Amino acid sequence: MGIIQNIVGPWSKSNIRIANLSESINMFQETQGNGAAADSILRSIMGTETFCDIEGECRGLYEADKGEDGFPVLFAVFGNRLYVIHNEEGTIVPYQIYSSLTNFSTPVHMCQTGGSHPHLVVVDGANVIAVDTTLNVQDMQADIRSIQLPYRVDSTTQRIVPTHCAYLYNYLIVNDSGTDAFYTSYQYPFEETDEYDQINYDIFQVNTTQYKDYGFITYSEWSPDQTTALVSNGTLLYTFGPKSSQIFTFNSDVDMPFVSPTNCANMIGIKAPDSLAIVGDFVFYLGSSAIGENGVYFWRGNQLQRCSTPDVERLIQGFGYPEDAVGECWMENGHIFYALTFRNDDYTLVYDVLEQVWHRRSTKGENDNQHHAWRPRFAILHDGNILFGVKDHIVKLSKNKFTEYDGRPIIRMRRSGAMMDSYNQFIVDGIKLICNTGDFNDANIIPQIMMRWSDNGGAWSNQEIGLLGRQGEYGTIVEWYNLGINTVMNIEFSCSDPVDFCIVGAKITYKEIDAL
Repeated sequence: MGIIQNIVGPWSKSNIRIANLSESINMFQETQGNGAAADSILRSIMGTETFCDIEGECRGLYEADKGEDGFPVLFAVFGNRLYVIHNEEGTIVPYQIYSSLTNFSTPVHMCQTGGSHPHLVVVDGANVIAVDTTLNVQDMQADIRSIQLPYRVDSTTQRIVPTHCAYLYNYLIVNDSGTDAFYTSYQYPFEETDEYDQINYDIFQVNTTQYKDYGFITYSEWSPDQTTALVSNGTLLYTFGPKSSQIFTFNSDVDMPFVSPTNCANMIGIKAPDSLAIVGDFVFYLGSSAIGENGVYFWRGNQLQRCSTPDVERLIQGFGYPEDAVGECWMENGHIFYALTFRNDDYTLVYDVLEQVWHRRSTKGENDNQHHAWRPRFAILHDGNILFGVKDHIVKLSKNKFTEYDGRPIIRMRRSGAMMDSYNQFIVDGIKLICNTGDFNDANIIPQIMMRWSDNGGAWSNQEIGLLGRQGEYGTIVEWYNLGINTVMNIEFSCSDPVDFCIVGAKITYKEIDAL
Protein backbone atom coordinates (compact mmCIF):
# COMPACT_ATOMS: atom_id res chain seq x y z
CA MET A 1 0.00 0.00 0.00
CA GLY A 2 1.22 3.45 -0.82
CA ILE A 3 0.12 7.04 -0.43
CA ILE A 4 -0.83 8.94 -3.57
CA GLN A 5 1.68 11.70 -4.14
CA ASN A 6 0.55 15.29 -4.77
CA ILE A 7 -3.20 14.64 -4.64
CA VAL A 8 -3.51 17.80 -2.55
CA GLY A 9 -1.64 20.61 -4.21
CA PRO A 10 -1.73 23.79 -6.28
CA TRP A 11 -2.13 24.52 -9.96
CA SER A 12 1.24 23.67 -11.51
CA LYS A 13 0.33 22.29 -14.91
CA SER A 14 3.44 21.54 -16.92
CA ASN A 15 3.69 21.51 -20.71
CA ILE A 16 5.41 18.12 -20.31
CA ARG A 17 2.53 15.75 -19.74
CA ILE A 18 4.48 12.95 -18.17
CA ALA A 19 6.09 15.37 -15.71
CA ASN A 20 3.13 17.06 -14.11
CA LEU A 21 -0.54 17.58 -14.91
CA SER A 22 -1.27 18.97 -11.47
CA GLU A 23 -4.34 21.22 -11.48
CA SER A 24 -6.67 22.67 -8.87
CA ILE A 25 -9.80 24.28 -10.34
CA ASN A 26 -12.28 26.09 -8.10
CA MET A 27 -10.43 24.60 -5.13
CA PHE A 28 -7.64 26.25 -3.15
CA GLN A 29 -4.97 24.89 -0.87
CA GLU A 30 -5.09 25.60 2.87
CA THR A 31 -2.56 24.53 5.49
CA GLN A 32 -3.97 22.98 8.66
CA GLY A 33 -2.07 22.96 11.96
CA ASN A 34 1.40 24.28 12.72
CA GLY A 35 5.00 23.15 12.49
CA ALA A 36 5.69 19.48 11.99
CA ALA A 37 1.99 18.69 12.34
CA ALA A 38 0.99 21.01 9.52
CA ASP A 39 -0.82 19.46 6.59
CA SER A 40 -2.77 20.77 3.61
CA ILE A 41 -6.31 20.29 2.36
CA LEU A 42 -8.18 21.52 -0.72
CA ARG A 43 -11.22 23.69 -0.06
CA SER A 44 -14.03 24.56 -2.45
CA ILE A 45 -14.34 28.21 -3.44
CA MET A 46 -17.50 29.90 -2.20
CA GLY A 47 -20.49 30.37 -4.46
CA THR A 48 -22.20 33.67 -5.20
CA GLU A 49 -25.67 35.11 -4.77
CA THR A 50 -27.26 38.24 -6.18
CA PHE A 51 -26.70 41.47 -4.24
CA CYS A 52 -28.59 43.68 -6.70
CA ASP A 53 -29.52 43.81 -10.38
CA ILE A 54 -28.14 46.47 -12.75
CA GLU A 55 -28.41 46.14 -16.52
CA GLY A 56 -25.20 46.07 -18.56
CA GLU A 57 -21.56 45.07 -18.24
CA CYS A 58 -19.93 45.98 -14.95
CA ARG A 59 -16.85 48.20 -15.34
CA GLY A 60 -16.04 48.97 -11.70
CA LEU A 61 -17.11 49.04 -8.04
CA TYR A 62 -15.96 51.41 -5.31
CA GLU A 63 -16.83 52.04 -1.66
CA ALA A 64 -16.47 55.66 -0.55
CA ASP A 65 -15.83 56.14 3.15
CA LYS A 66 -18.44 58.84 3.78
CA GLY A 67 -21.96 58.99 2.36
CA GLU A 68 -24.98 61.19 3.07
CA ASP A 69 -25.55 59.61 6.49
CA GLY A 70 -21.86 59.49 7.40
CA PHE A 71 -21.54 55.78 6.63
CA PRO A 72 -19.68 54.23 3.66
CA VAL A 73 -21.54 54.27 0.35
CA LEU A 74 -21.18 51.97 -2.65
CA PHE A 75 -20.78 53.16 -6.24
CA ALA A 76 -20.94 51.05 -9.41
CA VAL A 77 -20.30 51.64 -13.10
CA PHE A 78 -22.27 49.56 -15.60
CA GLY A 79 -21.80 50.46 -19.25
CA ASN A 80 -21.63 54.25 -19.49
CA ARG A 81 -23.69 54.79 -16.31
CA LEU A 82 -22.67 55.58 -12.73
CA TYR A 83 -24.87 54.32 -9.87
CA VAL A 84 -25.00 54.91 -6.15
CA ILE A 85 -26.26 51.84 -4.24
CA HIS A 86 -28.57 52.33 -1.24
CA ASN A 87 -29.84 49.88 1.35
CA GLU A 88 -33.41 50.95 1.99
CA GLU A 89 -34.84 48.94 4.89
CA GLY A 90 -33.13 45.77 3.72
CA THR A 91 -33.75 46.30 0.00
CA ILE A 92 -30.71 47.10 -2.16
CA VAL A 93 -31.63 49.86 -4.63
CA PRO A 94 -29.31 51.23 -7.38
CA TYR A 95 -29.84 54.88 -8.39
CA GLN A 96 -28.41 56.13 -11.66
CA ILE A 97 -26.70 59.48 -11.19
CA TYR A 98 -24.74 59.84 -14.45
CA SER A 99 -25.03 58.39 -17.95
CA SER A 100 -22.30 60.05 -20.05
CA LEU A 101 -19.22 57.96 -19.36
CA THR A 102 -17.34 56.51 -22.30
CA ASN A 103 -18.78 53.41 -23.93
CA PHE A 104 -15.44 51.63 -23.69
CA SER A 105 -15.46 47.97 -22.62
CA THR A 106 -12.41 48.58 -20.43
CA PRO A 107 -12.66 48.98 -16.64
CA VAL A 108 -12.98 52.42 -15.08
CA HIS A 109 -10.73 53.43 -12.20
CA MET A 110 -11.92 55.27 -9.10
CA CYS A 111 -10.60 56.90 -5.96
CA GLN A 112 -11.88 59.25 -3.26
CA THR A 113 -10.70 62.57 -1.88
CA GLY A 114 -10.87 63.66 1.74
CA GLY A 115 -11.71 66.87 3.56
CA SER A 116 -15.06 68.50 4.29
CA HIS A 117 -16.22 67.87 0.70
CA PRO A 118 -15.16 64.28 -0.04
CA HIS A 119 -15.57 63.37 -3.69
CA LEU A 120 -15.65 60.18 -5.69
CA VAL A 121 -13.39 60.55 -8.74
CA VAL A 122 -14.03 58.36 -11.80
CA VAL A 123 -11.59 58.01 -14.70
CA ASP A 124 -13.16 56.28 -17.71
CA GLY A 125 -10.24 56.17 -20.13
CA ALA A 126 -10.74 59.66 -21.52
CA ASN A 127 -12.44 61.87 -18.93
CA VAL A 128 -12.47 62.58 -15.20
CA ILE A 129 -15.72 63.16 -13.33
CA ALA A 130 -16.28 63.95 -9.65
CA VAL A 131 -19.26 63.92 -7.29
CA ASP A 132 -19.62 64.85 -3.61
CA THR A 133 -20.29 61.54 -1.81
CA THR A 134 -22.13 63.22 1.09
CA LEU A 135 -24.99 64.52 -1.08
CA ASN A 136 -28.37 62.85 -1.45
CA VAL A 137 -29.19 61.12 -4.73
CA GLN A 138 -31.04 64.05 -6.27
CA ASP A 139 -28.21 66.48 -5.49
CA MET A 140 -25.63 64.02 -6.84
CA GLN A 141 -27.49 63.89 -10.13
CA ALA A 142 -27.56 67.66 -10.30
CA ASP A 143 -24.03 68.40 -9.09
CA ILE A 144 -21.84 65.71 -10.69
CA ARG A 145 -19.03 67.47 -12.55
CA SER A 146 -16.69 66.79 -15.42
CA ILE A 147 -13.19 67.93 -14.52
CA GLN A 148 -11.42 70.11 -17.08
CA LEU A 149 -8.22 68.32 -18.04
CA PRO A 150 -5.07 70.30 -18.76
CA TYR A 151 -3.27 70.45 -22.06
CA ARG A 152 -0.12 68.45 -22.32
CA VAL A 153 3.07 70.33 -21.70
CA ASP A 154 4.06 72.53 -24.64
CA SER A 155 0.72 71.85 -26.36
CA THR A 156 -2.27 74.11 -26.82
CA THR A 157 -4.45 71.57 -28.60
CA GLN A 158 -3.86 68.16 -27.03
CA ARG A 159 -5.23 67.42 -23.57
CA ILE A 160 -3.98 64.62 -21.36
CA VAL A 161 -5.57 61.14 -21.63
CA PRO A 162 -5.92 59.68 -18.12
CA THR A 163 -6.74 56.02 -17.43
CA HIS A 164 -5.91 55.75 -13.70
CA CYS A 165 -6.20 57.91 -10.61
CA ALA A 166 -4.98 58.02 -7.00
CA TYR A 167 -5.34 60.25 -3.96
CA LEU A 168 -2.32 60.67 -1.72
CA TYR A 169 -1.45 63.23 0.95
CA ASN A 170 -4.42 65.37 -0.11
CA TYR A 171 -3.43 65.47 -3.79
CA LEU A 172 -5.48 64.01 -6.64
CA ILE A 173 -3.18 62.32 -9.18
CA VAL A 174 -3.94 61.14 -12.72
CA ASN A 175 -1.69 59.70 -15.40
CA ASP A 176 -1.33 60.73 -19.01
CA SER A 177 -1.21 57.46 -20.92
CA GLY A 178 0.45 59.02 -23.95
CA THR A 179 3.49 60.44 -22.12
CA ASP A 180 5.85 59.66 -19.26
CA ALA A 181 4.14 62.22 -16.99
CA PHE A 182 1.50 62.21 -14.30
CA TYR A 183 -0.47 65.26 -13.19
CA THR A 184 -1.16 66.33 -9.63
CA SER A 185 -3.92 68.69 -8.53
CA TYR A 186 -3.33 71.47 -6.07
CA GLN A 187 -3.53 70.29 -2.47
CA TYR A 188 -6.97 69.79 -0.93
CA PRO A 189 -8.97 69.76 -4.17
CA PHE A 190 -12.69 70.47 -3.88
CA GLU A 191 -12.13 72.37 -0.61
CA GLU A 192 -11.80 75.81 -2.23
CA THR A 193 -15.16 77.61 -2.57
CA ASP A 194 -16.22 81.00 -3.94
CA GLU A 195 -18.31 83.70 -2.25
CA TYR A 196 -21.45 81.71 -3.05
CA ASP A 197 -20.02 78.59 -1.37
CA GLN A 198 -19.63 76.91 -4.76
CA ILE A 199 -16.77 74.40 -5.05
CA ASN A 200 -13.94 75.21 -7.46
CA TYR A 201 -13.58 72.26 -9.84
CA ASP A 202 -10.72 73.76 -11.86
CA ILE A 203 -8.16 71.61 -10.01
CA PHE A 204 -5.79 70.89 -12.93
CA GLN A 205 -5.22 74.40 -14.20
CA VAL A 206 -1.72 73.84 -15.61
CA ASN A 207 0.56 76.25 -17.44
CA THR A 208 3.63 75.29 -19.47
CA THR A 209 6.19 76.11 -16.79
CA GLN A 210 7.47 73.42 -14.45
CA TYR A 211 5.81 74.75 -11.31
CA LYS A 212 2.19 75.82 -11.57
CA ASP A 213 -0.20 77.95 -9.62
CA TYR A 214 -2.63 75.05 -9.82
CA GLY A 215 -1.28 71.56 -10.02
CA PHE A 216 2.04 69.97 -10.89
CA ILE A 217 3.54 67.79 -13.54
CA THR A 218 5.91 65.00 -12.53
CA TYR A 219 7.89 62.81 -14.89
CA SER A 220 8.90 59.20 -14.41
CA GLU A 221 12.45 60.34 -14.98
CA TRP A 222 14.10 56.98 -14.30
CA SER A 223 12.89 55.69 -17.67
CA PRO A 224 11.33 57.61 -20.60
CA ASP A 225 8.39 55.21 -20.48
CA GLN A 226 4.73 56.07 -20.93
CA THR A 227 2.80 56.23 -17.66
CA THR A 228 0.09 53.72 -18.52
CA ALA A 229 -1.04 53.00 -14.94
CA LEU A 230 -0.66 54.26 -11.38
CA VAL A 231 -1.99 53.44 -7.93
CA SER A 232 -1.42 54.41 -4.30
CA ASN A 233 -1.36 52.24 -1.17
CA GLY A 234 -1.95 55.27 1.07
CA THR A 235 1.71 56.06 1.70
CA LEU A 236 3.45 55.48 -1.65
CA LEU A 237 2.61 56.21 -5.28
CA TYR A 238 3.41 53.48 -7.82
CA THR A 239 3.69 54.40 -11.51
CA PHE A 240 3.97 51.91 -14.37
CA GLY A 241 4.93 51.94 -18.02
CA PRO A 242 5.32 49.10 -20.52
CA LYS A 243 9.01 48.67 -19.65
CA SER A 244 9.50 50.06 -16.13
CA SER A 245 7.91 50.83 -12.77
CA GLN A 246 8.75 53.49 -10.23
CA ILE A 247 7.82 54.52 -6.69
CA PHE A 248 7.22 58.11 -5.57
CA THR A 249 7.03 59.38 -2.00
CA PHE A 250 5.60 62.56 -0.51
CA ASN A 251 8.16 65.34 -0.45
CA SER A 252 6.34 68.01 1.65
CA ASP A 253 7.62 70.58 -0.87
CA VAL A 254 4.80 72.68 -2.28
CA ASP A 255 6.75 73.07 -5.52
CA MET A 256 7.46 69.34 -5.93
CA PRO A 257 5.07 67.24 -3.80
CA PHE A 258 6.28 63.82 -5.00
CA VAL A 259 9.79 62.54 -5.66
CA SER A 260 11.29 59.15 -6.42
CA PRO A 261 13.95 57.96 -3.95
CA THR A 262 17.04 56.07 -5.02
CA ASN A 263 16.58 52.32 -5.65
CA CYS A 264 12.80 52.63 -6.03
CA ALA A 265 12.54 51.78 -9.72
CA ASN A 266 13.24 48.83 -11.99
CA MET A 267 12.88 47.57 -15.54
CA ILE A 268 9.77 45.46 -14.90
CA GLY A 269 6.91 47.33 -16.48
CA ILE A 270 3.23 46.49 -16.79
CA LYS A 271 1.93 44.34 -19.63
CA ALA A 272 -1.76 44.86 -18.92
CA PRO A 273 -2.66 48.20 -17.27
CA ASP A 274 -5.98 46.79 -16.00
CA SER A 275 -4.17 43.93 -14.27
CA LEU A 276 -3.10 46.42 -11.58
CA ALA A 277 -4.84 45.61 -8.28
CA ILE A 278 -4.20 46.46 -4.65
CA VAL A 279 -5.22 45.08 -1.27
CA GLY A 280 -3.58 46.31 1.91
CA ASP A 281 0.06 47.00 1.07
CA PHE A 282 0.18 44.43 -1.78
CA VAL A 283 0.25 45.90 -5.31
CA PHE A 284 -0.13 43.18 -7.97
CA TYR A 285 0.26 43.36 -11.73
CA LEU A 286 1.10 41.40 -14.86
CA GLY A 287 4.63 42.52 -15.61
CA SER A 288 6.69 42.84 -18.74
CA SER A 289 10.28 43.68 -19.48
CA ALA A 290 12.36 45.04 -22.31
CA ILE A 291 13.07 41.49 -23.48
CA GLY A 292 9.40 40.57 -23.60
CA GLU A 293 9.12 38.10 -20.72
CA ASN A 294 5.74 38.21 -18.96
CA GLY A 295 5.40 37.37 -15.27
CA VAL A 296 3.21 38.23 -12.30
CA TYR A 297 4.73 40.55 -9.69
CA PHE A 298 3.77 42.41 -6.57
CA TRP A 299 5.18 45.41 -4.80
CA ARG A 300 5.13 45.37 -1.00
CA GLY A 301 6.46 48.65 0.21
CA ASN A 302 9.54 49.30 -1.91
CA GLN A 303 10.27 45.60 -2.48
CA LEU A 304 9.29 43.97 -5.78
CA GLN A 305 8.67 40.22 -5.78
CA ARG A 306 7.90 37.75 -8.54
CA CYS A 307 5.09 35.31 -7.70
CA SER A 308 4.53 33.55 -11.03
CA THR A 309 6.06 30.11 -11.57
CA PRO A 310 7.64 28.89 -14.83
CA ASP A 311 4.43 26.93 -15.56
CA VAL A 312 2.30 30.04 -15.05
CA GLU A 313 4.58 32.08 -17.28
CA ARG A 314 4.60 29.47 -20.05
CA LEU A 315 0.81 29.54 -19.99
CA ILE A 316 0.73 33.33 -20.25
CA GLN A 317 3.27 33.34 -23.08
CA GLY A 318 0.93 31.10 -25.04
CA PHE A 319 -2.02 33.46 -24.75
CA GLY A 320 -2.88 35.66 -27.71
CA TYR A 321 -3.97 38.77 -25.76
CA PRO A 322 -2.20 39.01 -22.38
CA GLU A 323 -2.42 42.82 -22.55
CA ASP A 324 -6.19 42.55 -21.98
CA ALA A 325 -5.83 40.86 -18.59
CA VAL A 326 -7.87 42.24 -15.67
CA GLY A 327 -6.84 41.84 -12.02
CA GLU A 328 -8.59 42.13 -8.67
CA CYS A 329 -7.62 41.46 -5.05
CA TRP A 330 -9.55 40.62 -1.91
CA MET A 331 -9.08 39.14 1.55
CA GLU A 332 -11.07 36.05 2.55
CA ASN A 333 -10.72 34.06 5.78
CA GLY A 334 -7.04 34.87 6.17
CA HIS A 335 -6.21 34.43 2.48
CA ILE A 336 -5.23 37.27 0.16
CA PHE A 337 -6.29 36.35 -3.38
CA TYR A 338 -5.15 38.00 -6.61
CA ALA A 339 -7.30 36.91 -9.56
CA LEU A 340 -5.92 37.49 -13.03
CA THR A 341 -8.45 37.02 -15.82
CA PHE A 342 -7.36 36.88 -19.45
CA ARG A 343 -10.60 38.07 -21.03
CA ASN A 344 -9.95 37.23 -24.65
CA ASP A 345 -8.17 33.97 -23.82
CA ASP A 346 -11.01 32.86 -21.51
CA TYR A 347 -8.87 31.89 -18.52
CA THR A 348 -8.53 32.89 -14.86
CA LEU A 349 -5.60 32.17 -12.52
CA VAL A 350 -5.57 33.08 -8.82
CA TYR A 351 -2.54 33.59 -6.58
CA ASP A 352 -2.88 32.93 -2.85
CA VAL A 353 -0.47 35.09 -0.83
CA LEU A 354 -0.94 33.06 2.36
CA GLU A 355 -0.06 29.72 0.76
CA GLN A 356 2.16 31.21 -1.98
CA VAL A 357 0.58 28.95 -4.60
CA TRP A 358 -1.76 29.26 -7.58
CA HIS A 359 -5.12 27.78 -8.44
CA ARG A 360 -7.50 28.21 -11.34
CA ARG A 361 -11.07 29.52 -11.16
CA SER A 362 -13.66 28.97 -13.81
CA THR A 363 -17.30 29.42 -14.72
CA LYS A 364 -19.20 26.62 -16.43
CA GLY A 365 -20.34 27.50 -19.93
CA GLU A 366 -24.03 28.08 -20.56
CA ASN A 367 -24.19 25.48 -23.32
CA ASP A 368 -21.30 23.20 -22.49
CA ASN A 369 -19.59 21.53 -19.56
CA GLN A 370 -16.29 23.32 -20.12
CA HIS A 371 -14.25 25.61 -17.90
CA HIS A 372 -14.36 29.26 -18.97
CA ALA A 373 -12.95 32.43 -17.40
CA TRP A 374 -14.31 33.14 -13.93
CA ARG A 375 -17.06 35.75 -14.28
CA PRO A 376 -16.77 37.77 -11.00
CA ARG A 377 -14.70 40.98 -11.33
CA PHE A 378 -13.88 44.15 -9.37
CA ALA A 379 -13.71 42.65 -5.87
CA ILE A 380 -14.61 45.00 -3.04
CA LEU A 381 -15.54 44.73 0.64
CA HIS A 382 -18.79 46.49 1.49
CA ASP A 383 -20.88 46.20 4.66
CA GLY A 384 -19.20 42.92 5.59
CA ASN A 385 -19.76 41.38 2.14
CA ILE A 386 -17.19 40.59 -0.54
CA LEU A 387 -18.83 41.93 -3.69
CA PHE A 388 -18.08 41.43 -7.38
CA GLY A 389 -19.52 42.81 -10.58
CA VAL A 390 -20.82 40.57 -13.37
CA LYS A 391 -23.03 41.21 -16.38
CA ASP A 392 -26.36 42.65 -15.17
CA HIS A 393 -25.61 42.05 -11.49
CA ILE A 394 -23.59 42.83 -8.40
CA VAL A 395 -23.04 39.55 -6.55
CA LYS A 396 -21.62 38.59 -3.17
CA LEU A 397 -19.68 35.59 -1.93
CA SER A 398 -21.78 33.29 0.23
CA LYS A 399 -20.14 30.78 2.58
CA ASN A 400 -23.16 28.47 2.51
CA LYS A 401 -23.65 28.50 -1.26
CA PHE A 402 -21.77 26.37 -3.77
CA THR A 403 -23.37 27.44 -7.01
CA GLU A 404 -23.18 30.68 -8.93
CA TYR A 405 -25.85 33.34 -8.38
CA ASP A 406 -27.88 32.07 -11.36
CA GLY A 407 -27.86 28.48 -10.14
CA ARG A 408 -25.06 27.44 -12.48
CA PRO A 409 -23.01 24.62 -10.92
CA ILE A 410 -19.40 25.20 -9.92
CA ILE A 411 -17.19 22.39 -11.17
CA ARG A 412 -14.54 21.65 -8.52
CA MET A 413 -11.69 19.57 -9.88
CA ARG A 414 -8.36 18.22 -8.66
CA ARG A 415 -5.96 16.47 -11.01
CA SER A 416 -2.94 14.87 -9.41
CA GLY A 417 0.61 15.12 -10.58
CA ALA A 418 2.36 12.12 -12.05
CA MET A 419 2.45 9.18 -9.62
CA MET A 420 4.94 6.34 -9.91
CA ASP A 421 6.87 3.75 -7.91
CA SER A 422 10.47 4.19 -9.09
CA TYR A 423 9.10 3.72 -12.59
CA ASN A 424 8.15 0.11 -11.81
CA GLN A 425 4.95 -1.36 -13.20
CA PHE A 426 2.16 -1.79 -10.65
CA ILE A 427 -1.40 -3.10 -10.51
CA VAL A 428 -3.82 -0.67 -8.89
CA ASP A 429 -6.27 -2.58 -6.70
CA GLY A 430 -8.15 0.40 -5.32
CA ILE A 431 -8.25 4.12 -4.54
CA LYS A 432 -9.72 5.65 -1.42
CA LEU A 433 -10.52 9.38 -1.45
CA ILE A 434 -10.30 11.09 1.92
CA CYS A 435 -12.73 14.01 2.04
CA ASN A 436 -15.55 15.56 4.02
CA THR A 437 -18.74 13.52 3.96
CA GLY A 438 -22.19 14.03 5.46
CA ASP A 439 -21.71 17.74 6.21
CA PHE A 440 -24.25 19.00 3.66
CA ASN A 441 -27.23 21.32 3.91
CA ASP A 442 -29.53 19.47 1.50
CA ALA A 443 -30.94 16.18 2.84
CA ASN A 444 -32.43 15.31 -0.55
CA ILE A 445 -29.20 14.75 -2.46
CA ILE A 446 -26.39 12.21 -2.43
CA PRO A 447 -23.38 14.16 -3.73
CA GLN A 448 -21.37 12.46 -6.46
CA ILE A 449 -17.65 12.46 -7.07
CA MET A 450 -16.45 11.72 -10.58
CA MET A 451 -13.09 9.96 -10.96
CA ARG A 452 -10.99 9.10 -13.99
CA TRP A 453 -7.34 8.24 -14.55
CA SER A 454 -4.64 8.31 -17.20
CA ASP A 455 -1.56 6.13 -17.65
CA ASN A 456 0.11 8.40 -20.22
CA GLY A 457 -0.96 11.96 -19.43
CA GLY A 458 -3.03 12.15 -22.61
CA ALA A 459 -5.81 9.60 -22.91
CA TRP A 460 -8.21 9.32 -19.99
CA SER A 461 -10.48 6.55 -18.79
CA ASN A 462 -14.24 6.88 -18.64
CA GLN A 463 -15.51 8.65 -15.55
CA GLU A 464 -16.53 6.49 -12.61
CA ILE A 465 -18.93 7.65 -9.90
CA GLY A 466 -18.27 7.73 -6.16
CA LEU A 467 -20.89 8.68 -3.54
CA LEU A 468 -20.24 11.04 -0.62
CA GLY A 469 -23.26 9.83 1.34
CA ARG A 470 -26.37 11.68 2.50
CA GLN A 471 -26.59 14.50 5.00
CA GLY A 472 -25.36 13.27 8.38
CA GLU A 473 -23.61 10.16 7.00
CA TYR A 474 -20.21 11.15 8.34
CA GLY A 475 -17.22 8.95 7.67
CA THR A 476 -18.52 7.62 4.36
CA ILE A 477 -15.65 5.98 2.45
CA VAL A 478 -15.38 6.86 -1.22
CA GLU A 479 -13.57 4.07 -3.09
CA TRP A 480 -12.90 2.77 -6.59
CA TYR A 481 -11.43 -0.64 -7.52
CA ASN A 482 -9.47 -2.38 -10.30
CA LEU A 483 -7.75 0.46 -12.12
CA GLY A 484 -5.43 -1.71 -14.22
CA ILE A 485 -1.69 -1.86 -14.79
CA ASN A 486 0.30 1.37 -14.73
CA THR A 487 3.83 2.70 -14.73
CA VAL A 488 2.86 6.35 -14.42
CA MET A 489 -0.59 7.42 -13.27
CA ASN A 490 -2.59 10.64 -13.02
CA ILE A 491 -5.92 10.71 -11.19
CA GLU A 492 -8.65 13.33 -11.52
CA PHE A 493 -11.51 13.96 -9.07
CA SER A 494 -14.37 16.35 -9.77
CA CYS A 495 -17.62 17.38 -8.10
CA SER A 496 -20.30 19.80 -9.33
CA ASP A 497 -22.99 19.13 -6.72
CA PRO A 498 -23.86 22.13 -4.49
CA VAL A 499 -21.96 20.93 -1.41
CA ASP A 500 -18.86 21.97 0.52
CA PHE A 501 -16.53 19.53 -1.21
CA CYS A 502 -13.15 19.30 0.53
CA ILE A 503 -10.25 16.95 -0.27
CA VAL A 504 -7.97 15.91 2.58
CA GLY A 505 -5.96 13.24 0.76
CA ALA A 506 -6.13 9.87 -0.98
CA LYS A 507 -4.65 6.41 -0.73
CA ILE A 508 -3.86 3.85 -3.39
CA THR A 509 -3.57 0.10 -2.93
CA TYR A 510 -1.26 -1.49 -5.48
CA LYS A 511 1.02 -4.46 -6.22
CA GLU A 512 4.39 -4.02 -7.87
CA ILE A 513 4.92 -6.32 -10.88
CA ASP A 514 8.58 -5.89 -11.72
CA ALA A 515 11.34 -3.35 -12.16
CA LEU A 516 11.88 -2.04 -15.69
